[in-house]
Amino acid sequence: MISTGVIRETSRETSRRVVLSYMPKKRVPGRKRGGQTIDWRVRFAAAWKPNEDGCHIWQRGLTGSGYGTFCMEGKNRLAHQVAWFQAHGEWAPSGLVLDHLCNNPRCVNPDHLRVTDHRTNIMRSPRHPHNVARTSTSCNRGHAYTAASVYIDPKGNRHCRICRRLWKDNDALKGVPAHGVVQALLPFS
Repeated sequence: MISTGVIRETSRETSRRVVLSYMPKKRVPGRKRGGQTIDWRVRFAAAWKPNEDGCHIWQRGLTGSGYGTFCMEGKNRLAHQVAWFQAHGEWAPSGLVLDHLCNNPRCVNPDHLRVTDHRTNIMRSPRHPHNVARTSTSCNRGHAYTAASVYIDPKGNRHCRICRRLWKDNDALKGVPAHGVVQALLPFS
């Protein structure tokens, strides 16, 4: 590592600031410990622990979505993709994704992964907002979904008839046409 010191003077003559700039290190595949490079397979095997469900739970860094991350040959990858590569000798085909059959994003067990298209993967996820809304029994304001209180639009989305009626009444009070955009609603009781 080479460092060069540069002295810059600030507006006051008496004070000086030293700025050091360093040349970046070259990225080397693998990790070195005691002068020896550790193979990525050894590092990967040490990074997960089995649980009672048969999942291999990732114990190292995670993404914001909860998926494991792993540096393989100088490139950061998702840990479950590395597990698939280790088990099958190839990456998932282009345009397809790996689906966790166990619905656990930290799992790196290749037996719990399958190759599928993105839409199927999303529609199967219990955490996807579409599936959460599909299983809800009431609207956001707490009105129960019953056969009489639900309106299904042409796209197949459910809407609460009670809330819809309140919106229209609120628009009528403000003098806004029923099809107009409501910018501020009166509080509901």
